[in-house]
Amino acid sequence: MAEARPARVRLVIVAKGRVALIRRRRAGHTYYVMPGGGVEPGETFVEAGEREAMEELGVEVVCEELLAEEHRKGERFLFYRAHHRR
Repeated sequence: MAEARPARVRLVIVAKGRVALIRRRRAGHTYYVMPGGGVEPGETFVEAGEREAMEELGVEVVCEELLAEEHRKGERFLFYRAHHRR
């Protein structure tokens, strides 16, 4: 039996009426994803989201409430509302 992968965190960051997305290009295709990523050992989901925002966007955020949970292809995704740290 394959080992279950830990959940992945996605952030919904809305500022000034705009949603933060990351543009990716692979194999000739362009697509957009919400910032976020995997949870490292010993990290909470919130800590992972805040770390990923800094790594991917270079901004400090505060994760707020859990908005949704999704299961796709054996992976669990947790979507958190976040805002820039003031």
